[in-house]
Amino acid sequence: MNKEWIYGLHAVSELLRQHPQDVLELLLLQGRDDKRVNEVKSLASAAGVQWQELERRDLDRRLRNLPSGAVHQGV
Repeated sequence: MNKEWIYGLHAVSELLRQHPQDVLELLLLQGRDDKRVNEVKSLASAAGVQWQELERRDLDRRLRNLPSGAVHQGV
């Protein structure tokens, strides 16, 4: 099975809607509490996907191999 990072609010939301069984790990920026992130959390909960909230530096470190210029939006 190939593993790849899916990042950004829209991409992650769609993956959770269409193929939640394919989500292995969900990382969120700690302290981000807005409508769009809460929707991602709700979709994850409904699909039985747990998430982990990380401080900015830890999230950036975990996602350091994203393509140059990629914006993860805290998701």
